[in-house]
Amino acid sequence: MSMPDDSTSPDMRDTHAARHAAAFALLPWFANDTLQDHERALVSAHLRGCLTCRRELELMQVLQRVVRAPAAERRCEDALRRLHARMATTRATASPPWAAAAVLALVVGLVGTLSGNTDKS
Repeated sequence: MSMPDDSTSPDMRDTHAARHAAAFALLPWFANDTLQDHERALVSAHLRGCLTCRRELELMQVLQRVVRAPAAERRCEDALRRLHARMATTRATASPPWAAAAVLALVVGLVGTLSGNTDKS
């Protein structure tokens, strides 16, 4: 009678899945090089055998380079800065929302008053 292969047992699969989930969750900090030594060692060991995590790490590193790269088009950055300045000015000079409600109440009151005065019974 042969013994079952331990590498395919449910316990081994659960342990592998748990190690994979732990390493995968730490990948962003691994990419930023902000892990503690024991966490970095855990993720490094996992990466040697996990193609999925290596590919995810590569994508994170590409994203990191793009985010940290200076803006390729300076005009876009300047236009965005001007738009933010205009939005701040518009917000500062706009009338408060209660002002519109007060004007509406005044108009409704005047219409009601005037329509009541036109009845000559």
